[in-house]
Amino acid sequence: MAKKNTESSPEQRTRYYEIKISPASEDVAVAMYPERMSKFVMLSLDLIDQGKYLTTNAKWVYVIVRSFKFTDKSRAFPTYETIMKRGNFNRNQVANALSELVHFGWLRRVKARTVKSQRLRNTYEFYYPLTLNKETGEELPDQPCPSKQMADEWKKARREKQKNSKKIKAQVRGKDNAEDSDTG
Repeated sequence: MAKKNTESSPEQRTRYYEIKISPASEDVAVAMYPERMSKFVMLSLDLIDQGKYLTTNAKWVYVIVRSFKFTDKSRAFPTYETIMKRGNFNRNQVANALSELVHFGWLRRVKARTVKSQRLRNTYEFYYPLTLNKETGEELPDQPCPSKQMADEWKKARREKQKNSKKIKAQVRGKDNAEDSDTG
């Protein structure tokens, strides 16, 4: 009985995708697989509709964290390093985006122990933030969370915090330099 050849030739492989040259650079080729379903993340459109005033980094970090959620669980537990690597962010960008998502109710950060090492690590629970009427407590449907005003206030507070942090670091460096010159 003849053995079937299970290896595909280069001609057979190329028919499953087409290569397009990226308009940004002629050195970059993008392979497009029309029939190939790879890994994906299922998200509610609420992130787009209600989360329209979240920063772009916050939205992407939400998607990345969500990609670590098991289907039967409401929690995910990627490390900062994993989020940084997958999203090509630096640590401050991840920290700011996670803080924003927690502040506006899209995520809840919970400290949990790992089974193997019993180390504490961040676990993230997913929530859907609701906008409520302050007087009646009733839900206001299809309202963005955060509102534009809340998002602007958040961004302003973050900038102030960063500015103050830079001032404190400069003062500490100035003291360190002064101490070095005194001892020298």
